[in-house]
Amino acid sequence: MIDRKRPLTLVALMCLTGCANGCAEAPQDGGCLNTTPYKSGWQTVLDGSIAVSTGESYDVTELKIGGTQSGGNFINRGDIEVYHTLAPASDQTQGLGQIIVQLNKFTFACDDAEAFGDGADNPGRFSRIQPWLFASNSLVPPSDPSLAGAECDATNGFLAGCQIRVYYDGQTQPIRDGADIRVFLPSNFAGKLILTTDDNTEDSTYLDRSDITVDGLQGRLEITMDSGVAKVKIADDAIPAPACGVDLNTACDDYTDPLSGDPLPWSGDCPCSAENLNSLKIDSRGNEAMNATVDAPPNYWAIANLNNVDELNSIATGTYCDADIACDGFDTCELDPVDCSDAEKPWRCKGRTNFPSGALDGTGVTVAMTSDGCGTVQYHSGPDDYNTAAAEEKRGLVNFCTGCLDGVVVAPPTP
Repeated sequence: MIDRKRPLTLVALMCLTGCANGCAEAPQDGGCLNTTPYKSGWQTVLDGSIAVSTGESYDVTELKIGGTQSGGNFINRGDIEVYHTLAPASDQTQGLGQIIVQLNKFTFACDDAEAFGDGADNPGRFSRIQPWLFASNSLVPPSDPSLAGAECDATNGFLAGCQIRVYYDGQTQPIRDGADIRVFLPSNFAGKLILTTDDNTEDSTYLDRSDITVDGLQGRLEITMDSGVAKVKIADDAIPAPACGVDLNTACDDYTDPLSGDPLPWSGDCPCSAENLNSLKIDSRGNEAMNATVDAPPNYWAIANLNNVDELNSIATGTYCDADIACDGFDTCELDPVDCSDAEKPWRCKGRTNFPSGALDGTGVTVAMTSDGCGTVQYHSGPDDYNTAAAEEKRGLVNFCTGCLDGVVVAPPTP
């Protein structure tokens, strides 16, 4: 797709109008025929406040990060990282915490000057890739480009309804432009995270798969991705239903039958309904094969349902993608005797961990992971690997465990 805000080179014009003797294909993203991938490096685009526990209507109970193609100008096509590592919001901070958002932009360009710019007359391609920090679900380019991040910013505070997306300030976002997104949140942020990304694989010589990392998860989670790798580490102090608070969670843990006095944890009569229990959902789309791992604390109460739905292909090729609940390390762990013990169907597994005695069957934090595909995935690790042989990895593997991401998911220093 041609960037009509950038003048075409003579060679490009000749290729557009056709060559009797043949010529190289016109570039899609840049002004030369031999563009290469560039990354900007991490840049902080927001360092502001977020309403976490003020008790007001503007508390952020749901946070959307990333998204699929919309309107031609809104798509990230990159990694998403979320770290709950900032100081917790508290009464002393009036329920407000800090939020930091960073972008690592990527594009294809002829040289450094085209990518990064070299003056007022040439601000560079990266200048067009901007944060979209708005409270509206209507993705419409602003009449004034300077307003692209002006609603949920450091001045107004990151409030309910605000989302974090990537906006391309141009006619249409080029097919190989986008940004990795990194977000730092208060350690006690327990709102629902909705994370969505696509792979950046338009160029076969640069297969940039998009990964998702979450560290210190407290609340609910929903991930939709392509053939990347998802790694989720639940906080050590996470509770089953953070929306109810610690006191009501404790009351439900200790609830007893008022008539018999027998333990009846998380009964429908306890002060926090089971419908408030957390849920984690990780899916790939469109036959894509992802790897996904959720690492929970040893005492985490969960019911897990893991699946690779590419059963027919697995049977036909003999290439199986295991769904594994690793019981080692959990205080208690029970695997479903039907759906997690069939050696001929390793792509499906159900089980539960730390199920309270007396609790209702089927209750607990729901962990559901489904890879839509199973097979070998090719990828490049970064711009330095451009135009080299792609690495390969079997993907379609899903895993629920405790401690398996220790030392693997490591939060970067706070900016």
